[in-house]
Amino acid sequence: MLNDNNHVIELEEKVKAYLAEIQQKDDLIRKLSSMDISVIKVPPQQCTESEGQSRLNREELAVLRSKVDGLCEKTLSQETEIKAKNTIITKLEEEKVNLEKQLDALTKKNEKTTKQLDETTTKLELVNIEKSSESKKVEKLKQELKNEQEKAKDVVNENLKHRGRIQELSDRISQRDRQIAERNRTVDRLGEQLTKTAASDRETQNVTHLCARLESRLSEVSSRWDSVKSTKCEMEQQIERTERENHNLRDQIRQLESELANSLIIRDEQRADRERFFFYLCKLATKARIDQKVASRMEIDELQEAIYTRMGQITSGEFSLLTDVQANADRLSGLNRRVKRLQDQLASKEIQLGLWRDKTATLEAQLNEWSRIGKNAEQEHTNAERAIARERKTEAENARLCDELTRLRAELLDLNDSKIRCVKVEDKLSELQKANEQLEDVRERQATKITELRDVIEKQQCELSDYKTRNVESRNTLTDELASTRKTVEQLKRSERELYEFRALVGRLLGLNVETLAVPNYDIINRLENFIANHQLMQLEEPRGMPARNVLSSPTVRTAHHLREPEIHSCEYVSGSGVTKAKSKEAWDTGSSRSPRLETRVVRAKHTNLPDRRRSPVKREISNSPKIVKRDPRKY
Repeated sequence: MLNDNNHVIELEEKVKAYLAEIQQKDDLIRKLSSMDISVIKVPPQQCTESEGQSRLNREELAVLRSKVDGLCEKTLSQETEIKAKNTIITKLEEEKVNLEKQLDALTKKNEKTTKQLDETTTKLELVNIEKSSESKKVEKLKQELKNEQEKAKDVVNENLKHRGRIQELSDRISQRDRQIAERNRTVDRLGEQLTKTAASDRETQNVTHLCARLESRLSEVSSRWDSVKSTKCEMEQQIERTERENHNLRDQIRQLESELANSLIIRDEQRADRERFFFYLCKLATKARIDQKVASRMEIDELQEAIYTRMGQITSGEFSLLTDVQANADRLSGLNRRVKRLQDQLASKEIQLGLWRDKTATLEAQLNEWSRIGKNAEQEHTNAERAIARERKTEAENARLCDELTRLRAELLDLNDSKIRCVKVEDKLSELQKANEQLEDVRERQATKITELRDVIEKQQCELSDYKTRNVESRNTLTDELASTRKTVEQLKRSERELYEFRALVGRLLGLNVETLAVPNYDIINRLENFIANHQLMQLEEPRGMPARNVLSSPTVRTAHHLREPEIHSCEYVSGSGVTKAKSKEAWDTGSSRSPRLETRVVRAKHTNLPDRRRSPVKREISNSPKIVKRDPRKY
């Protein structure tokens, strides 16, 4: 496209150059036409030349007249062609501007479509990514659904298995209820029988006393059972308390562990401080003139006491070095004090041991009593436990059955929860399927949009290619037209040059200098007409022996008789087509009644003093006056 634009710009520059050349030629012609006219008079001796020379001149004039006519026609046709070419060039320039505007609009549309295509491609990629992620989620959910379905199947199978067990347990419970009812009925019957026997057999008092004791024992057993239950409750409460205490103790242990860690850190710091303090005391001992070996073997408190005593000695004035004996003496005094303190602690410990021994003796006596009471209670307890064991077994079985029922109920609840989860998963799957379908619809719509955009882009590309081909064709036509215009301009230049040469030749033949004339064509035609008229008059004035005849080869044709009136020597002739064309450009007098296309002139002899009877002298003066003669500065 840039090359095409550059070529078009070059062609426009060439056209502008040609137009500038044409304008320069017009300016040159205007300058030539604006020059003054110098009329050269023909001497009367030339009118008396021979007849052969006149014939040759007539023939040459006729040829020149025909050439002038042809050249005038060519100039007019070339001017019309130039005007048409100028109009074509302007139209082509307008078409070029319109085509450039259309090309800019198409490029903008192409850019917009490319941007839309890029946006749609990015959206499609995002949709594909979302679709892939959604498909992965759907696959995961399908896998989870399969797992949940398998679990549900397992739960259903277990439920089916447990249904038989539940039925068996319910049957057992019903049987146990029946047995209990039968036992209650038997108890009722036995009570009735006992009442009957008590009423009937009052004599059996031992039995009644035995029953009373049994009842009292049963009451005791029941009271013990109640006490056991209460102790059990207390133990449970105590267990709860112990658990709470255990929890609190665990918290305390955690706190103590943290404190222990802190204490270990503190202990390490204290050890480091103790070592620094001991090192400081050793330095202080060396300053107090205590033997360093003795000071390093001492402990901190002993070293402190030794330093304290040494300071007392120094204050009292004893500056001698502390010997081992003195140090050991000080050390022995400290050890004696420590031994006394330990003896006091040992005596207090022995007193505490005596108190603990007395306490253990009393506790052993209490323990023996409690063991004896416990043995009696154990015997009674064994008797009570034997009676209660059966109830415990039944309660244990009932508890086991209740646990089984609760477990089965929990499994049923789990099964219901799994069913609810399955329903939720199915709903979620349906929603995901709907979303997937929607995404598929969106993808299809995007695909259709993309195909439509691609079709639009292809159409635009085809239009652009057609537009480019049309531009190339228009450029080629423009180049051809420019070449043809160049050729026509060259032909016009050549024909114009020939016309100038021919005009200069005719002017030289007529004795005129073309370069000094303002309107050379008009002056040359007037001179030719005058020459022809003079020549006609010369032929008319020849002797009678020589017949006067018309010059048929001349472009002027006789249209009247030689002599319309016997006393007037005149001739009428019609000027040729080229002369009429040339004169039509000089027909500027709008008030005259003469036709500029066809003009019949009556040429009269000037050298004779014959009066013109057709016109009055006033009219002749008016027509021949130089004021009426107007000069046309235009180009012929």
